[in-house]
Amino acid sequence: MNLTEQQLKSIELLSSGMAQKDVAQAIGTTPRTLQRWSKLPEYREATKQAKSEKATIAIKQATDEKPASTPISVVQQPLTRDQTREQMRLAQNNILNELQLTMIPKALDGDIRAVNCLLKIMDYQSNLFGLKVSAIPILRAVEVLLMDHLIGVDHAQIISDSLAELERKMAKI
Repeated sequence: MNLTEQQLKSIELLSSGMAQKDVAQAIGTTPRTLQRWSKLPEYREATKQAKSEKATIAIKQATDEKPASTPISVVQQPLTRDQTREQMRLAQNNILNELQLTMIPKALDGDIRAVNCLLKIMDYQSNLFGLKVSAIPILRAVEVLLMDHLIGVDHAQIISDSLAELERKMAKI
């Protein structure tokens, strides 16, 4: 089975990080249709490949450096395993920082998905650097959003529960 133009476009949009309901609207279908497509092996494989390609491009862009004015002999020295690991860690952190920057305005507008996404990004960064996330600043921010009526009590509870779950996971590490 070959994928249709509509399916290919949906894969492109999904792999760029667009929400399923937004993708469905953009291509003139329903989220349920996207869910049905996602059960097709060929569609799943194409989606997986597209996301992998996007991630590879993002990592390459994050790790590309401008030419340094250091002697060639220094540049040509092989990297140790620890140096390579640290470069990858920094590249991943750069990607997470970019994602944070795109999510913060949405979170401040009261978008609960963006808030949850920010919490997950913080969790990834904590794991990346072996840090424990303190929930206090996040809860203070939620309190401000709640007081300014930008989010409801139910959203605040979801965030609080997410933080509790995050702390439980971090305690296991």
